[in-house]
Order: sequence, then structure tokens, then C-alpha cells
Amino acid sequence: MSHRVASPSILQFAFPQRWNPETGRDLLVMEGTESSDYAIPNFRAEHVITPRRCRVSAWRGIGWAPNCFARECFIEELAEQAGSDPVAFRRSLLRDSPRGLAVLDAVVAMSGFGQAPQGRAHGLSFAGYKATRGAGVAEVSVEDGRFRVHRFWAAVDPGFAVHPENLRAQVEGGILFGLSSLLRERASFTDGMIDQSNFYDYEPIRIGDIPEIEVRIVESGAAPSGAGEIGVPMTGAAVANALRLLTGTAPRQMPFKVENS
Repeated sequence: MSHRVASPSILQFAFPQRWNPETGRDLLVMEGTESSDYAIPNFRAEHVITPRRCRVSAWRGIGWAPNCFARECFIEELAEQAGSDPVAFRRSLLRDSPRGLAVLDAVVAMSGFGQAPQGRAHGLSFAGYKATRGAGVAEVSVEDGRFRVHRFWAAVDPGFAVHPENLRAQVEGGILFGLSSLLRERASFTDGMIDQSNFYDYEPIRIGDIPEIEVRIVESGAAPSGAGEIGVPMTGAAVANALRLLTGTAPRQMPFKVENS
């Protein structure tokens, strides 16, 4: 498996004292590309420094968010090519990761994965952030060229949960952060200037778009590893994989545009 990331450096702008241009590799951009949970024996991750006319900085989830999105959409395509279902395919890849298997099995049980109501579909995503593992399932429908996320389930292993209720709130917030980017958030440019200036033209998620969210903590007894950002990496691919079942096409860019097959 080869994972190539094309992006400017975050460190060069945000933390220049930590940026080493000789390496040509930004650790913040590349986070999540070398996750060792999947049993993939031959693996390469590389950073292609791509100059842009605007500076970039850290997003919630840093590299884990976009990199897990890309990987989990690709894993879904591999499962189809292998003639396997998404759960069985991931279980095989997670055979050497007990913590990964635990969150995957938990979210599949919570959601009744694959048994969505008529007109809806379930999408699955396995994700990480640092040493935290998580898995998410989105229940999605499409009508008149628009999609809606009705429910979202998340299972998270933070090692040991010091403050469980705060952890749940952080995961819920991360899921909403991720969903907001899928639904509406977009910055465009005209003559080098950003078109948007406030929340009336850069629109975040509204309360009417918020799905039912259920979070289960799956403690492994490992050292606390944090969960402030784990909700974001699992969100994009879970929704995209559900849309792929509904329309035949997984969206590649955010915010998502629905294309019927």
C-alpha cells in the first residue's frame, strides 16, 4: 500500500522552529498515514510538498482527519474488489490489533451495521488519533440531491478514561466538527482574497442537521491517550462510504456533493 500526501507544510508556517526542510516531511501533515493497526506488510507513506498561494495550519485532528478519510474510503474499495464485506475485511486487517478489533466490534454491535432502515445506508470507518483507537458508523439518506446524516455511532478506546463524560462530549464535538466540514464549510478565493468573511457566508452545521449521536467508551486499560480529536478522523469516511452504497459514488472533496449513479 502506498499513501502519498500532497500538501504544504504546517510546521513551516505555524512552528518554523520545528520545521526541517531537508527532510521534506511534515510530521503534522503525515500523522495517520503510518498507523500500524492494519496488518499490511508492505507499506509506504510519503509527503509531496505542494506550494499553495495560501498558508495552511492545523485542523482538528491534524493529519489524522484527512488521512483516515482517504485511507478508509480506499479500504472500502479494496473490500469490494476482494468480494468481502466492510466489517469482515477490516477484521482481517485488524487481526493483530486487539484494541482495533474491540472498537470495530463495539460500533458494529451498537449500530446494527448493515441493517439500516429502508432508504438509508450505513457507512463504516476505523480511525485513530495518536494512541487512541476509534470506529464510527453513519446512517445516511439521500433525497433530491442532498444527503442527511440521521444517526452516528462511535466506539472509542482512550486507554483509561479519566473523565468519561468529558470524553463523550469531546467525541461528540469532534463528530459535529467533521460533519460540518462535509455539509457546508468551504473557503473560496477571488483575486487572492477569501470570499467569506463571517458565519452568514461561511456556514457551519446548524442544529437541524445534527444527528442522534451515541458514544461508547471501550477501555483497554492502557495509559490515557486523549480523545479530544478522535471524533473527526472517523467521520468523513463513514459518511462517504454510506453515500457510496446509496449512489454508487463516494465523494472525494469536501463539502460533499451527491452524484446519483
